[in-house]
Formats: sequence, C-alpha cells, structure tokens
Amino acid sequence: MNVPFRPVKLRRMDAGVLAPHMSQFAAWLYEQRYSVDSIRRKLRQAADLGHWLRRHGLGLEDIDERRIKEFFKNRRRRRPRHCAKNSLLALLSQLRDVGAVPSVPVPRNPISCIERRFSKYLIQTRGLSWKTVHRYLPAIRQFLTWRFRNKAIRLEHLRPRDTTHFILHHALPGKPNYGLIKGLSTFFRHLRMDGKIAVDMAASVPKVSTWRLAALPTTIPAEDVRRLLNDCHRNSPLGRRNHAMLLLICRLGLRAGEVAFLTLDDIDWEAGELVVHGKGGSTDRLPLPADVGDAMEKYLRYGRPQCTTRRFFIRSRAPFEGFRSYAGVSATVCYEFARSGLSPSHKGAHILRHTLATQMLHRGASLSEISEILRHRDLLSTQTYAKVDLNALRPLCLPWPGAAS
Repeated sequence: MNVPFRPVKLRRMDAGVLAPHMSQFAAWLYEQRYSVDSIRRKLRQAADLGHWLRRHGLGLEDIDERRIKEFFKNRRRRRPRHCAKNSLLALLSQLRDVGAVPSVPVPRNPISCIERRFSKYLIQTRGLSWKTVHRYLPAIRQFLTWRFRNKAIRLEHLRPRDTTHFILHHALPGKPNYGLIKGLSTFFRHLRMDGKIAVDMAASVPKVSTWRLAALPTTIPAEDVRRLLNDCHRNSPLGRRNHAMLLLICRLGLRAGEVAFLTLDDIDWEAGELVVHGKGGSTDRLPLPADVGDAMEKYLRYGRPQCTTRRFFIRSRAPFEGFRSYAGVSATVCYEFARSGLSPSHKGAHILRHTLATQMLHRGASLSEISEILRHRDLLSTQTYAKVDLNALRPLCLPWPGAAS
C-alpha cells in the first residue's frame, strides 16, 4: 500500500507505548481517504496518547474507552482544537483485533443482563428498531435502580404499588413521559411472558393521553419543492448525492432512515425497482421513477467515492462510509433548505414525505393509494391527510349564521 509516510519517519515519531502500531494506524487512515494533513494530525494525536499513557505508568493493556475519554478531557484543556475522538476509537478497535488490547468486557451486573434480554425481546420478538430500544432502556435502568437500590434484584418481588410510587416521583410534570410509561408497560409484559413475574404489572402503569389525528401534517408548497431540487449543485459529487437523496424522499416518500441504510443490493436496475427496508423489519418493492434512477446513476458514476462498504450513499468526508443513522440524511435536507433560502417550520426530511402525500391527495389520489405509497401499516396513520383535503371538506361546512344579514 502506497502510504504517504515512510516507515523510517513513523519510527522516528516518538509515540510511546503505541509506537509499534503507528504504521498500521497510518495505513488505515490512508485507506479511509483522509488527506495527508489530516493523517499527520491524527498520527500526532495517537502519539500524544502514547505519551500520556507512558507518563501515567500505563501500557497497551490499559487502553479502553474510559482511558481515551480521560485523555481527551486532559487534552482539551491544553489544546482545545482538533480532538478527533473517533479516530482514536478506531485505533482502539484495531488494537483489539490484533490482540494487543483485551476485548471489551461484557458487563456482569444484573441490570445490564436484564437490559440485554429485554433488548433482544424488543428487536427479535416485537420487531422494534434500536432507536426505540434506546428510548426504553433508560426508564428500565432508572426503575430497577430506584426499586432495589443496593439490594439484590428479585424481579418476583415487584408489586403494582412500586410502579405507582416510581411514576409519582420521576414523571416530569406537564410532559407526556411517553418513553417512561411505554417502556415500563412493555418491560412488564416481557417479564410476564418470560415467567419472571406472575402479576400483571403492565395494568398498573397509567396510560398516556394521546389524541390521534389531532395535528395537521406540516407541508411546504410544490413551488418550494421544485426550488429545493433545482438548487442542488449537480455538477459536484456532494450535489449529486444530495439531489438523489432528495428525489427519493420527494418522489417515493422514503423515510430518512430508509435512505440512510439503502444498499447497492437494494436496486434492481433491470426491473426498475427499489427494495426498501422499512419500520418493523418490513420489506417493500417500489417502482423506480426515471428521474430518480437517473440521479442515482449519476451519483454512482460521478459522485460516489471508492470504498468497500455496500451502502449506497456515502459520507462526503473521510472516513468514507455510510451514514450511521437517519440523522445524517435529516442534516442533509436541512442543509439544502438553508442553501435554497427556504425556512419551513419543520426542516427535517419528514416534511417532504408529508408534502408528497398532500400533493397526491390534491391530484385526486385516494387515502388507500397514499397509504400504499407511504407504506403505512395502519390506514389510520393516513387519515390525518384527510384534514387537508379542502375540496372534499368544503361541502361538509355549515353556512355561517350571519351570512344572510
């Protein structure tokens, strides 16, 4: 591999306990397409970490996430700029792969074991996403810590009054506390299904007051959608990528997470179809419109950087890999809104999905057809768009009593 740093130069860099592994780290940075200046800066950060470990009498076997966090906390006080924590975490992963650093220990405390079993239930049995799992877990940890404190955790000792007292003390006033309430009720159903408790503890959790179809869907005018798409700089790799992402949302109504995790294997170019992995592990095949397929092809040919990942959309900066979550796609939509001079009330990617549904409704599409395009599992989720169909609602309005006077 043609790494722009000679081995002699790397050996001269005094990296403390990390010196034997600097060449491998430099090769990884070069593979990730970092610039020469970035590689040099990140190698210096790794060398600083090696010095810091040696000054504190620590060796390779002592490196873990907690040590790196301590190092950066100390380093920010001396050098507040260029603290690339992710790069050193990647170095830690390499050291673990070669056996130079012990593997991350599996937590043995009882609460962590209960959380892992509950997470497995949510993902494998309920088909929930990691985003939902991470919303429920803090409530479970907080409840078990409050209930048992320093005592041994005996789930069979849980009683309905424990739930009532916990919610009275920890629920935020004036807030729906959805994660707390829903997390506890789901956790108690899991415990009863698993045979850990015999009492229906889920019935003791109060319900969250929710009103379906209470709010109007937030949309933007069709002219703003055209402006957003036309203002993309399609003569640059970043513009080609952003244009293809926006078209997938505006034309097909994909969610931000579905765009982020799209892979090269999900596109059937011959059949003109797209495989979408949606919520709850669902899989749907959608037709690929000509303009969307053309934008995706141009990004593949002239915009997508060379990398080993099978993700379709790649970060525009090193390391060149796929987005880690839906947040990257939402941030891209916000960036394009700002660059086009648009300032809607909601700037995330979901406003484009709402706009597509509203435009279909105005063109005469039925709610069932919109539900099929948006891939709603329940038609009730689509009924909210009936409130913006003014042509259909106008005949239902009663005449104003004062109109005749």
